[in-house]
Amino acid sequence: MPDIKNIEQIPIKPEQSTESTEQNIAPEKKSEQFTEKKAEVDTQSQSVVLPSDTQPEDQIVTDDTIVLKKVESILSNNMDKVFLEMDANTQQVFRVKGEETAKQITILLQKAKVKTKQIIDLIVTWLRIIPRVNKHYIEQEAKIKAELIMQMHKNK
Repeated sequence: MPDIKNIEQIPIKPEQSTESTEQNIAPEKKSEQFTEKKAEVDTQSQSVVLPSDTQPEDQIVTDDTIVLKKVESILSNNMDKVFLEMDANTQQVFRVKGEETAKQITILLQKAKVKTKQIIDLIVTWLRIIPRVNKHYIEQEAKIKAELIMQMHKNK
């Protein structure tokens, strides 16, 4: 009969012990990688847009908000340099008045008869906040912006 040793009598080599611990750790690492990938998938799934019937009312994009964004874009066009030259207080007033002007213009565009003169007057009032600017420059900028807004409204 072959020489059978008791399990307690077999010496354990250090190489064997490290291999067994690596084998035990490997599944844990795999599960950590799986949870990391799952977390990435979860964050990606959060950015999915829900159908409009399940969205809260404040997140629903309407034609009015699209028009408002376009008007704000037209008003802010080529105003970067002027805005950056202002002091912080004037910048804040200019930004708030610009948002109010954009909302008022959007309301005017919803009417059946849109008057360009009213839009120009709103833009001129807003642009007068800019310090040390020629009045002719303000008039010219207001007319250009009003014309762009009217083109956008007609092409709607």
